[in-house]
Amino acid sequence: MDYFHEHFRSIWKTLYTACTNNKRPGNLSLKQFIDEGLRLTQYLEAHHSIEENYLYPILAKKMPQFRVRAGKNKGKGGDDCDLLRQHQEIHRGMDIFTDYLKACKNRETELDLSVLKEKMDSWGDVLFQHLDDEVKELEAENMRKYWTLAEVKAIPM
Repeated sequence: MDYFHEHFRSIWKTLYTACTNNKRPGNLSLKQFIDEGLRLTQYLEAHHSIEENYLYPILAKKMPQFRVRAGKNKGKGGDDCDLLRQHQEIHRGMDIFTDYLKACKNRETELDLSVLKEKMDSWGDVLFQHLDDEVKELEAENMRKYWTLAEVKAIPM
């Protein structure tokens, strides 16, 4: 899991450093820079989709920190686990970030790195907290509290 998370952190750092310095990296054209931001959101959406639809339900059988609220409000916050609530908060900010980058890509607006930074600031803290929390929950020491080695090996991946 940490392998994927480090990739997300790396892309974020490239984008955020550019925003902070108010200068795109010299090795990226405007199109490449915008595409890098859009790629980050695509990767995160795919990653979260796999977690929510496949991995979390398996882990939730024994680990309450991966459980979704049952009933008609399932997956809508409230009693959902912290990790799912973090996903929802990340996606709220990420959607605004994505819309802005798409508008820039379609030349509906000009890319302004200070505006992009504002959009990143709206979901950056929760993203990094989530990446750290998830890795901590999936560390071997924590997993041993709930699963045997044979059970972990039996999880189809």
